Amino acid sequence: MGASGTIGKALVKKFYNAGFNVFGSYFNNKSELDNLSASLKVRQNRFCYYYCDQTSEKSVKEFFNEFAKIFGKIDCLICSAGVSKPNLIIDQSYANLSSEINVNLVGTILVNKESLNYFNDGGGSIINIASIWGNVGASFESTYSATKGGVIAFSKSLAKEIGSKNITVNTISPGLIISKMNSHLTKADIALVKEESAINKLPTALSVAKTALFLTRSPHITGTNITIDCGFTL
Repeated sequence: MGASGTIGKALVKKFYNAGFNVFGSYFNNKSELDNLSASLKVRQNRFCYYYCDQTSEKSVKEFFNEFAKIFGKIDCLICSAGVSKPNLIIDQSYANLSSEINVNLVGTILVNKESLNYFNDGGGSIINIASIWGNVGASFESTYSATKGGVIAFSKSLAKEIGSKNITVNTISPGLIISKMNSHLTKADIALVKEESAINKLPTALSVAKTALFLTRSPHITGTNITIDCGFTL
């Protein structure tokens, strides 16, 4: 889910090249996936994508119905769709607050819930993309931080709930990744984050994708939140 963003596209590339059949979602960036499909030179429908508004239960169900028509069963679900509306909480509009909660938290829960109807009998893995701000919180990002903290807590609970089905559930919490979501940051802001990181680097979407692939191959890891922030929150 959320295949058209910076992290989403990196996930598609990594998993497609690793031999997975990939079914991605988009909300308003279908052209991004058209271009990605062309660049991958997709053959035999190994990468398909379909519209999904993950704040709508009806849309989520339709998405999975379309998935099942093509691929049948799920081995791995990755939820990377998200929005950020930075602002002081006192100035935050109800519309922006609701958008963050509905997309980031409610949407992730709806997608996870519906996916359970489509997993292989042998189990599989769920990976929800959270954020370092779900770990430690961030000023100007209090509602966003709350949603990502909620994703982490939900994923830990779900890991306990469906462990008997041999489905692992983990989260990945990236730090600052250069992307459209962070386009409001100045060069000075980005330089400061890099300077305050333990290894003087910024994480990349590729590092998130590599970690996600690792988790799909790690049947003994569940209920874990992996932080990828180059030591920024140490």
